[in-house]
Amino acid sequence: MTKKILFLLLMIVPLIGQAQNQKGYVKTKGRMVDGKYLAGKGLPGATVTLGGNQHYGVQKSDGSFSFPVTAKAFTIRDVSKKGYQLVDADLMGKTFQYSSNPVYLVMERPEQQLQDQLDAEKKLRRTMQRKLEEREDELDALKAAHKITQEEYQLARQQLYVDQKRNEKLIADMAKEYAQMDYDQMDDLNRRISDAILNGRLTEADSLLRSKGDMASLIEEIRKEQQAEARREQEIAQEQQALAKAKEGTQKKLEDAAFVLEKRHELCKLNQKWDSAAYYIILRAELDTTNATWQFNAAFYFQSQKQYNQAERYYLKALKLSRRLAQADPQAYENALASALNGLGATYYFTQQFTKSEKNYLEALGIYRRLAHDNPQAYESSLAMILINLGTLYRDTQRFTESEKTELEALEIYRQLAQNNPLAYEPDLAMTLNNLGNLYSGLSRFNESEKAYCEALEIRRRLVQANPQAYEPDLAMTLNNLGVLYSNLRRLTESEKVYLEALEIRRRLAQANPQAYEADLTITLNSIGDLYSRTDRFSESEKVYLEALEIRRRMSYENPQAYEIKLAWTLDNLGSLYLQQKQYTKAHSMFDESLSIYRKLLNNNLSQSASIMRDFVLILRNQSFLCVIMSQFEKGEQYAREALALDATQRGIYANLAAALLFQGKYDEAEAIYRQHKAELKDAFLNSLEQHERAGAIPRKHKADVERIKAMLKE
Repeated sequence: MTKKILFLLLMIVPLIGQAQNQKGYVKTKGRMVDGKYLAGKGLPGATVTLGGNQHYGVQKSDGSFSFPVTAKAFTIRDVSKKGYQLVDADLMGKTFQYSSNPVYLVMERPEQQLQDQLDAEKKLRRTMQRKLEEREDELDALKAAHKITQEEYQLARQQLYVDQKRNEKLIADMAKEYAQMDYDQMDDLNRRISDAILNGRLTEADSLLRSKGDMASLIEEIRKEQQAEARREQEIAQEQQALAKAKEGTQKKLEDAAFVLEKRHELCKLNQKWDSAAYYIILRAELDTTNATWQFNAAFYFQSQKQYNQAERYYLKALKLSRRLAQADPQAYENALASALNGLGATYYFTQQFTKSEKNYLEALGIYRRLAHDNPQAYESSLAMILINLGTLYRDTQRFTESEKTELEALEIYRQLAQNNPLAYEPDLAMTLNNLGNLYSGLSRFNESEKAYCEALEIRRRLVQANPQAYEPDLAMTLNNLGVLYSNLRRLTESEKVYLEALEIRRRLAQANPQAYEADLTITLNSIGDLYSRTDRFSESEKVYLEALEIRRRMSYENPQAYEIKLAWTLDNLGSLYLQQKQYTKAHSMFDESLSIYRKLLNNNLSQSASIMRDFVLILRNQSFLCVIMSQFEKGEQYAREALALDATQRGIYANLAAALLFQGKYDEAEAIYRQHKAELKDAFLNSLEQHERAGAIPRKHKADVERIKAMLKE
């Protein structure tokens, strides 16, 4: 599930007394064109609407305006000018503190803003591809010079492509950032740094960043100045004015240091140096531990890297700061508080700490309901997002009624938003419909599930027509889900048709970007393998399962935390296929490897779940049966006892345990089990003994005992 976690926290500025005039500008973006800085243009004729429905027209050619501020804060409700849209739509409905610095409200024509984002994506994608090719060339050179072994070379290449998986998300995030960037609000050096990064001149960007000086020295200097300023503030009241000026300079250094650290972080991500990227985002967060935004950004980065312990640490810091700010000024900071709660809830969801996740989600939901009630335009999408998160949590914890209720509420919101702004919200609408299709399918409400999937499919086909690169992965996901539904309904021809369409898309995507899309490819391969197995197309089933297995082995080696459980699932599928074909040795091998994975996961507190435990018990059951078939009776007994100790409701396992005991000559123990469960499992016991007899598993010396048990069961 894709998580969209929103966060906006405004910089804290000194509070000003009454009757101050706040200055501002409505303008287009300043931009860099071919390395040259072009200033933005003022937009006379625009209208700025504040909280309380106060309207201020922009008359001057430079786009400047001003208005009186009598309270501590002011809210911008709307900014409008025909033919233009606000570059950062999140500013609408947001609250600002008064500042002697002007407020910049940046607008562009929609087509220009879209073009800026597409251009940024294009440039960033070229940079990432070039860096990949350079690294590949370096590895080839090292290999050719015999400076690394073949194994080291292969491992390095595999790691390269693992890192590529993050590229599309990275490119999208950075393209949005650069498309919104107003170069008017930077000094010349910072403009040059940003322009160099965007246009792939990474060496130049690195050199320019170095010109800002050594960060450790600068940070140490800042800390010393802060300490000196604090002492002077306490000891020498008469120097307040001088101290305030000194603090202003220190803040500028701190902000500049933060800028450098942020750009270092971006450079490291572009160069796929993830440890270094983590170092710089931590350094910025620790540079000012009272800055909730920086704590949140660190948390969000670690969450995207699946480093959930670190993510939790920084989310808790952001939450503590945001809560204190929101208590002092709810209007200004409740949105920031809700974002921190949502991020922490998502971290707990990903680590299956569902009670903690729900608690944080519900608090965020309460805040977003209030905000959306007062300002629907600004906050309804955030409300729908948290409803989706809750709906998924409820579905995964078997609370289906609550899941449906929240998903349907989100659906209603996204339908309205998509009607007014299809380009922005149709993807979210399709996602919600897909989620509902999953929920209804799990509840066997197949007609409703098909209806939801088909509507999502229609939207996603339309989105693919406009932008294949962005939406083909989502289209393939819905096709695969629909194939599962048709398979469950025994509409096998339709199931195969949509599976194959999904497979064609995912093969193509995985070929172009293996690390981003191979995981999705294995999902469809497994789905088709299940379909072929159910229709007795065993050779075809084995072929696609084995392809999925090869990919998942590699992915599990590279990222065990994310992919080991998926490897176990494919091993289970192959084991079941071989068991169905009576290829017992192969089945035993698959199940044995699968069990080792489950044991490892169940020893990890973060990975324990009811579904993993259930699957583990089922594999133990299968292994106990196979061991008996293969005359490994002691192992069969061991597996059966282990399974029953975990889940005694799995009655069929008693047939395996009793047979394992009987074939070892432990007649009395076996007979006790047969008699105890005779009433409910008579047929299962007899069928089990017949299977073992046909397989030649019954030892000759115990055949008389088997006949006595059969006679007793038939009495």
